[in-house]
Amino acid sequence: KLPPGIEFQSWDPSHPTDAFDPFTKSLLRSISSGLDVAYASLSGDLSDVNFSSIRAGLIAERDVWRLLQKWMIESVLDDIYRAWVPMARLSGQLDVRITTADYQNQIEWQPRGWAWVDPLKDVKAATEAINNGLDSRSRVISERLGRDFEDVLDDLQREDELMAERGIVLPGSAGQSAAFGDDDATDGPKSRSELALVGLGGG
Repeated sequence: KLPPGIEFQSWDPSHPTDAFDPFTKSLLRSISSGLDVAYASLSGDLSDVNFSSIRAGLIAERDVWRLLQKWMIESVLDDIYRAWVPMARLSGQLDVRITTADYQNQIEWQPRGWAWVDPLKDVKAATEAINNGLDSRSRVISERLGRDFEDVLDDLQREDELMAERGIVLPGSAGQSAAFGDDDATDGPKSRSELALVGLGGG
């Protein structure tokens, strides 16, 4: 009900208009730039990206994450660990025969890693870099898989031992060369854990 002399005027909003989509994209690009993250990561919008652009954006973004990981380790986790070691020795959680300094020197933090957009090309590039002495297996496994090199070797060794127990031979497993009649089987590495010492996947 309206008072006397008042007329109703309808309201027909014209938004969102055609300019809404580019406007929100512009805002998100500004926000992603301020946060040092890739626009595609922040927005989930992959409509305008290609292999080169998304790779370039991810490289810059992951450099920032690695700096933050390093800051977290040096500014927080190391302090917590140094305070924990003497209390753990007193409570019997750590061997009291080893000095506190030895325990503090043995710590190695393993932050998460990231897989790449084209894993096949990246693995080939990493293998070539390792074989030419331009990179190390430990760094590649740490940065790309977020794992420890010794843990990878332990996993491979356990798999080879389990498959040997059950008489299973798979590609890349111990005994594969002998199973396929390779005359050089006795000269090379006998297990995938040994192959990993030669290069990624036995390069």
